[in-house]
Amino acid sequence: MSITRPQEAIELGLGLLAQDRRDGLIADQSVFDNMMTAANARGAALRSVDRAAQLRSAIDLMRVLNIKAKSIDADTRTLSGGNQQKVQIARWLAVDVRTLILLDPTRGVDVGARAEINKVWLDLSERGRSFLYVSSDADELAEVCDRVVVMRRGSKVGELSGEDLTERALLRLATDG
Repeated sequence: MSITRPQEAIELGLGLLAQDRRDGLIADQSVFDNMMTAANARGAALRSVDRAAQLRSAIDLMRVLNIKAKSIDADTRTLSGGNQQKVQIARWLAVDVRTLILLDPTRGVDVGARAEINKVWLDLSERGRSFLYVSSDADELAEVCDRVVVMRRGSKVGELSGEDLTERALLRLATDG
């Protein structure tokens, strides 16, 4: 199967968190509009958008994800990097995706935001969500992943899970040649 349109990915329960949040957000749009981009795309395909329900959902997601913004109507560009990243997460939770593809999801955010975002992944995985986490940060992979497949030059060189999944073991696999 080949996915050719964002709607198809949404229908399959897939979401993508862009490596650079500036590629995944519209800075001059409100937090609300950015959070509801995928929901609006799906609603347009279904020919129904319930704005009141979306507003309730967005406010709830702001609370659950601890998004710090002056209001839901604030321009996304006014948020810190970590809060912008959480807005991207909220976008996919608003359409109840089952699997998120994460490309360096905490790159460029401060240590506190990184910890909050990584807690979100753990909480969501406990609720049945799955993640394909792509990162070169061995410490973070060891912290948040159940299983890691290590690739080098386009080929699988190893796989770690359980007690074997440590930063040291990941770095060894990634660098041994």
